[in-house]
Amino acid sequence: MRLWNQHYGLRARVAFALWSLTAAHAHAATLALSDVPLFTTQSAPANLIMAIDDSGSMDFEVLLPTNIGTLWWDDDAQSFYQKTNQNQYLDASLGQSDKFSLGYLFPGEDTKFGDTLVYSIPPTKQFAFLRSHEFNPLYFNPNETYSPWPASIRDDGTARNFPSQLISTAKLDPRCDSGCTELNLTIERLENASKARFFIPNKFTLPKGTRYAKNGVWITAPEDLSYEHIGRRDLGIGYIPGVFYTKVDDGSATFTLDSDADAIPIACIDSTPAHYDTFYNAPSEFSSPDGVDALAPDGSCLAEHRLRTGTPQAP
Repeated sequence: MRLWNQHYGLRARVAFALWSLTAAHAHAATLALSDVPLFTTQSAPANLIMAIDDSGSMDFEVLLPTNIGTLWWDDDAQSFYQKTNQNQYLDASLGQSDKFSLGYLFPGEDTKFGDTLVYSIPPTKQFAFLRSHEFNPLYFNPNETYSPWPASIRDDGTARNFPSQLISTAKLDPRCDSGCTELNLTIERLENASKARFFIPNKFTLPKGTRYAKNGVWITAPEDLSYEHIGRRDLGIGYIPGVFYTKVDDGSATFTLDSDADAIPIACIDSTPAHYDTFYNAPSEFSSPDGVDALAPDGSCLAEHRLRTGTPQAP
């Protein structure tokens, strides 16, 4: 046993010495890693492409689970969702008869399509859900901090900086250098130029109290007005740009769909797509003692908020 231990110890010392020399040499040498697979025998050109999408859809202000991200209105069905499943939005194609693509919330001269192929969505309570980040992820999220865009280079090689936007003079297009459309996010915007009008869906009901342009004059709807009364597919509608909506967390909050004093309250936790249908067709009959201002197509209760300097708060 003693001879075996001595023999083993000698072998161990030799092995350690050899390992030490090898490790020292490896540590001193520059480590070179191959940037191509080691097992390939023939090389091929790189096939990685980095692309930036600057197509027209990048200008849209809604992002929905449809074929191009917009809200599709079907005149025949008088709806924008599957009647059998209000969580399923309709799909269609640009230029398709009786199908209209709605992709803008803040129409103006700086929108790419204006009022041609893709139209603007009425800023009324029936479409409040599109002014909520919980349904439209492109919309303002009160839980996020929005920093100015990083500087870029213009086509002529000069630098373009993007300073913080003021709530009273927010540019519709931050890239605009002169003659820009600016929005005061805190006051009602009254604009009746052709590209600043909103699309009016077939059989749409304009809610009581809405300000709209008629024959060049701004008037207030004395009651819920029908599509037939409006008599046109585009309309200047007054709206406050800095309005956004969030889901009502309190499931016990209630609303009614009938203005009668004996109307039965409906709890938000029990709200359904059928309630939204009623709300859509008769928005001025809707009321709530618990801060519910609108319904979404899936029946969710929504509360309205307005941007102000500092922390957003309820109106």
